[in-house]
Amino acid sequence: QAGIYGWGLADVTGSHNGWTAGVSGYVMRPVARAVTLAAGAAATYGSDNYTDTYFSVTPGDSPASGLPVYSAGAGIRDVRGWIVGTLHLGPRWHVGAGALYARLLGDAADSPVVDERGSADQWIYGAGALYSW
Repeated sequence: QAGIYGWGLADVTGSHNGWTAGVSGYVMRPVARAVTLAAGAAATYGSDNYTDTYFSVTPGDSPASGLPVYSAGAGIRDVRGWIVGTLHLGPRWHVGAGALYARLLGDAADSPVVDERGSADQWIYGAGALYSW
């Protein structure tokens, strides 16, 4: 099984009045009777208001944070890839583990919040169990 899809998310609470949109592709294949592997890649675009809220440093925030004033603009926020392995223990129980790597780009990566206090390289790991009925 494989697929490509897109999405869009808009702020409905008034927090930043911005939006993000992205595209993703994935492939999922059984590699043994009880094992399935899945992998994918994606990219996300952020609007001016979105990136300004999450990656800018305002003149008011600068003295308190010690970070330089910075104004982030719209653009590609990140690209990422992921892999997940699932072990099917039986018809109802499944366990899995996976990892996701994301690289912040453009104004998001150049933000002092990321550049001086964080990292443009982001890793997420996880494991879980699933019971289906």
